[in-house]
Amino acid sequence: MSKNYIPLFFICSVILSCSAQLKESKLIEVIPFELIDDTILIKLSVNNSGDALFIFDTGAGGTLISKSFGEKLNLKNGFPSINTGASGIHKVDIYHGNTITIGDTRIKNIPLIKDRKDFTFRSFQRTIDGIVGYDILSKYVTKINYRKKQLELYGFNNFNKSGFGKRYAFTMMQNIPFIFLDSIQIGKGFYSGKLLIDTGAQPNLIFNAPFVKEHKINKKVGTSFTVTGPVGTSNTKTTSIICKIPVITIFQSKITQIPTVLATSKKGAQNNRNYIGIIGNGILKKFDITLNYSKKELFVKPNQLFNQPFKMNCFGAFFIKEGIGKRLIIKGFVNNSPAQLSSLKIGDEILEINDIPVLSISSSALRSILSQNGNEITIKYKRDKETHKTKIKLKSLI
Repeated sequence: MSKNYIPLFFICSVILSCSAQLKESKLIEVIPFELIDDTILIKLSVNNSGDALFIFDTGAGGTLISKSFGEKLNLKNGFPSINTGASGIHKVDIYHGNTITIGDTRIKNIPLIKDRKDFTFRSFQRTIDGIVGYDILSKYVTKINYRKKQLELYGFNNFNKSGFGKRYAFTMMQNIPFIFLDSIQIGKGFYSGKLLIDTGAQPNLIFNAPFVKEHKINKKVGTSFTVTGPVGTSNTKTTSIICKIPVITIFQSKITQIPTVLATSKKGAQNNRNYIGIIGNGILKKFDITLNYSKKELFVKPNQLFNQPFKMNCFGAFFIKEGIGKRLIIKGFVNNSPAQLSSLKIGDEILEINDIPVLSISSSALRSILSQNGNEITIKYKRDKETHKTKIKLKSLI
């Protein structure tokens, strides 16, 4: 009787191969983050600066720093350049050979793009020192874990995709990732196209001006309102249309009732014809997302935020923070909004909402209070050194 023997070296090689496939990805660094107004804020150090506060932005093709932070670093031998922001271009200076430190991880030879002015991010009650994206993402597989509020860095060579979710390919343009949006329902029409994946964008969804104009999107969205103000790091004033999109399909998931920005910019990224728009952190945070730039692939898993409804503007006043202590001043109104139809006027200082001093309310909490459709709120305000109170019933503007 003949016997069939399987060589021992073959068995060993199969076992080793299987164990290699099952081996977990090596976690190199965990970076805690804060999620404020749908923006990821992390702490890092530049050239041993100590803790600096940066926005983590997949839409940032380089590392941008503010004028004040650049002066603190005492950078030398920079050269002038131009940076393209969301709605315009602005002058910057570039400095090579810098080191970013995040936890125990050091990333060397980083070019810093220093703005010639400080950033104007009204949502945050702290100074933002910079914006970082590609210089981390190009060095490590990066998981954005919204559930634990942390970035997780893995090596490219030992990354095992098992357990990270469904795989999707993406394309790159100017160091920025783009994904194809399967389906967008606007009015009776359906559209598709390429979107920039932008964790630095506070709006849920932005459609670029050429796409809006070509398809007359502003005439198909129903109820809408306009806002005018500075956009992005260029601080360029632009007018945008705010509306609601019924449904989009992305990552094989349907997302409904999405507050959306229709851009009208004539310059900058929002006037780009090479893609239809931007998918912002309001949608992205509904998934845990892992980006592997070396293979141009991302892995997506819905998380506990997936079924959370979007916050709608139910008030209709625009604020600015000014002066010592950052007083909250009404700058304008949406036509026929609850705020405009109340006794409030432009220039009034908001002192309290529901008997809570506004200076003790974070921007995120304020947005939440003013997005409760149907609720009645009490506002205490000051005009010409006199204080007044008014009750306002909130109603969604879109």
